[in-house]
Amino acid sequence: MIEIWAFLNLLGTVSDFPEYYCAGKLALAGKATDAYNIAEMAKSQHQLFETSSERVVGFYMPPPALLFMAPFALLGPFPSACIWIIIQVGSLITSIFLLRKLCPLNDSYYRWLVLCLNLSGPLYEALRLGQPVGLFLLSVVLSFYFLQRHSCAMAGVALAPLAMKPQLALPILLIFLALRKFRAAAWSVGILAAIYTCSLFLFSWESFASYTQFAAKGIEGSINTISGGMATYLNPTVRGQLLRITSTSLANNASLVVFGISMALSYFIVRKAATAPGAMQSSSPESRTLDSLHSKSTKGELPIGDCLALAIALPIGFISSLHCHDYDLLLLLPALICASSLEARQASAQLSSNPRRLAQMLLVTIYSLPLFIYFHYNWLLEQKNPLNPFFIALLIYCSVSIWSFKQEFFQRKPTPH
Repeated sequence: MIEIWAFLNLLGTVSDFPEYYCAGKLALAGKATDAYNIAEMAKSQHQLFETSSERVVGFYMPPPALLFMAPFALLGPFPSACIWIIIQVGSLITSIFLLRKLCPLNDSYYRWLVLCLNLSGPLYEALRLGQPVGLFLLSVVLSFYFLQRHSCAMAGVALAPLAMKPQLALPILLIFLALRKFRAAAWSVGILAAIYTCSLFLFSWESFASYTQFAAKGIEGSINTISGGMATYLNPTVRGQLLRITSTSLANNASLVVFGISMALSYFIVRKAATAPGAMQSSSPESRTLDSLHSKSTKGELPIGDCLALAIALPIGFISSLHCHDYDLLLLLPALICASSLEARQASAQLSSNPRRLAQMLLVTIYSLPLFIYFHYNWLLEQKNPLNPFFIALLIYCSVSIWSFKQEFFQRKPTPH
């Protein structure tokens, strides 16, 4: 039902799809620089989308994103919107199917997962606004799917859509480096660099300069649009929280420091995970007999080290990100599934996993639709409220996850054969 409602809303007054479509239209017309001109975007949106006359949204993605948006502009607005929502919903369904192969948990787990996902705020916002988060999620999942099958080139190609939001690719690249997957990291960087180079030749250096200036104004919220710029103060990140309680300059400087420390911490944790006893194993036979959550099929299953990397590094990467909206947290789905998979594989995980399960319940509950709608629209949009409850829940989950997995995996001694 959420998917059907989102489709009917996609051409409406609160969708971001007109922003993407019009940016692609301008790029096809050889006016890529105008995609970062709010007056030109307003003119284009009002001409092509009559229902968007009360809302003008700037295009805040870098010029390489125009390569992905331009093909949609070859068709009319309505057929393009149909294809757009089919791609997003199809990507989400495919991601869950692939995660089922990488983390084989029993069917009841995934049934509950799909139920909770359909009642979650991030999915609601992503589909309501027409955000390409489903495609980003599939990009991440496909990358690890190909990596598990020793296809580093395809793992790098799979991350190509993240050129639209390069900040979301940083935690994945860090995981590759920490796991010593250097070929996958090299392919990923090479593909992203090729996309940026291609866009530089197609759209000129001026489009990059215009994007930089436009995004800087959007981050500061100084663009006079109904959407209020990029609304960074709504982010469930360290930077988003700091913007609610301190000045912009102090928040920017402090969040950069936190980002650097978090990346170093993530690298250290993932390296520890990769070198932990049994990290390269899929699971232990005794754990499968003691925990019924684990399914019988283990072919193509992610190693324990990779699961630990995703379960810990992804949440840290997103909470310390310089820009990450609530709907982007759909990319935490692999982290939550990997955490549950680790518990299912390890018979002794019961003691240390209880606090993490409570933290996960808090995160899932606060992002459920009734609470999400209240906190997002009635709490966060009132900038006088100093605390972001989504940030607090994510911070608790990150902290408890690090502690619980440290207790269970990093302090374990190798089992003598």
